[in-house]
Amino acid sequence: MNKEEFILLITRYREGNASELEEQQLINYFSSFQQPWDEETFGSKAAAVSRIKDQLLTKIPKDGLLKPAHKVYFIRRFRWVAAAILLLIAGATWLLLSTKDYESHFLSQNERFKNDIAPARTGALLTLSDGTVINLDTAGNGELGNGFYKTTDAIRIDQANVDYATLETPFGHTMRAVLSDGTIVWLNAGSSIRFPTSFSGNKRQVRITGEAYFEVAKQSIPFIVETGKENVEVLGTHFNVNTYEALHLTTLLEGSVKVGRTILQPGEQWDGKLVKQPDLNEVMAWKEGLFRFKDATIEVLMKDIARWYAVEVVFEGAKIKQQFIATIPRTATIVEVLRALETTGGVHFSIVGKKVTVLP
Repeated sequence: MNKEEFILLITRYREGNASELEEQQLINYFSSFQQPWDEETFGSKAAAVSRIKDQLLTKIPKDGLLKPAHKVYFIRRFRWVAAAILLLIAGATWLLLSTKDYESHFLSQNERFKNDIAPARTGALLTLSDGTVINLDTAGNGELGNGFYKTTDAIRIDQANVDYATLETPFGHTMRAVLSDGTIVWLNAGSSIRFPTSFSGNKRQVRITGEAYFEVAKQSIPFIVETGKENVEVLGTHFNVNTYEALHLTTLLEGSVKVGRTILQPGEQWDGKLVKQPDLNEVMAWKEGLFRFKDATIEVLMKDIARWYAVEVVFEGAKIKQQFIATIPRTATIVEVLRALETTGGVHFSIVGKKVTVLP
């Protein structure tokens, strides 16, 4: 973000005209300056925050800088505004106030972003055990045959006439499925679930790839999720399983689950080796319609974006060492997301067709 773009965002915020995405761009921009507080150089952090609060409450309204349209609006965002100014005092002032155009050696965003790409939508491929393949993108709502029913945002299985089926969400698609026992499964982009069309015997067993969130219908018969590494066994509970690439993360939100020999309690996550206490908001962001990155590398971040927008990602130039903190609605187009990430000043992008190039 250059000086002119920064001033424009600040002005729109001050006048109360900033959109939700523009407000998030400012938050992401300030967050990009995060660094350990050096008390030897700057003194007590608590004392500095107190001084800045006094300055904000006395000087800012007088000068008009960052003055919001409504008082409540200002108080709600005080924490990140104060944090941003702390970082400026810590040495980032040159980046925000320098008269040098930081991006002068880059083409403009309009020149680099040749086209836009819509976010992921509801859709999937349903493959039946008899070989029939149904494209749910184009299938109409209602009965699909073989005991399958489609609604606007889900597929339901009821007394199907085939033994097994596989539901697969390609990149750029998501889907919700209601299994024959009432269990609800949400599939993230680039995921799949293989399931029996009716559960019988002494267990209910499915197999997944990618990422899925389960709300398992309570029964005395255990529900087992195969992940390719360890099985997750439950009776009735809410949990998330992420098996993208080398990951094997099981996160419990409600009830209890058994992963291998490990029993998880609500709020815990098993990574194949250890039980952790993850940020549940970060884990479940995808289901809540958000990108939520916390100290994420550009490589991790772009894998998520590639799946959601069904794009190819390539890296050019020097390795980007910066870590990113951002919260962005998944309903945003890819250009809106990349513009928000560029406000950090540490990364740039270009888009041609379905190819996104990442530049330092």
